[in-house]
Amino acid sequence: MSGGTLVGAVMRRPVVIPPGMWFREMVRTTRDRDTDCLAITNASGTLIGVVTDEDLMLKLVRPWPQSRSSESESRARRAERRKAAGLTALELMSQPVVTVDPELPAVEAGRLMRQENVRHLLVVDQHRHPTGVVHRSDLLGLILRPDDEVCQDVEDLLARRFHTTEAVGVHVEDGVVVLEQKLDIPLLLEDIGPDVEEVEGVVAVRTAGAPAGDRWEGLADRTGYRT
Repeated sequence: MSGGTLVGAVMRRPVVIPPGMWFREMVRTTRDRDTDCLAITNASGTLIGVVTDEDLMLKLVRPWPQSRSSESESRARRAERRKAAGLTALELMSQPVVTVDPELPAVEAGRLMRQENVRHLLVVDQHRHPTGVVHRSDLLGLILRPDDEVCQDVEDLLARRFHTTEAVGVHVEDGVVVLEQKLDIPLLLEDIGPDVEEVEGVVAVRTAGAPAGDRWEGLADRTGYRT
């Protein structure tokens, strides 16, 4: 079984800009470079902030409704108002930036995105120089692994668990893993499902003889995995 895809394998090249870049130039950069995330660095190349398309879009929602009082306005609301009034990258950027190491497993990066509620992760080196950026779409691409690679990883996992390759039959189609018990084993196939689901590219796990909907019926017909 493979060790899992690392962030460094799925990241793309970051678009780096100086803190003094003007607003309209940032908009042009996102358009021309086909990105929605700009990394801001200081003179030494150290990451100090990030500007996203959401930050830039705040200009389009003006004028802002006046709040009853500055005390009643939330911190997030005040931050949005500040960004909407900003003209440079330094004035619009968000900080601190959620960053990751290129050696982090991509699955862990996905969990971090959910935990921090962000759409991008900046990848930095030991000097906090940006070396890449990971978008949600980059991580979703892991689901599109070829079925034969997924099948091999599942078979390796089961071989380690049962010390034989003959205990469980494995078939994968469109990311759906079908498991069929072939030998007496001290564990129900349903019990190993969570481990199989952790394999990159697995969309769902089914056991032969336990159909779950029309799509499973069709898959079972094609694979012959019926009991």
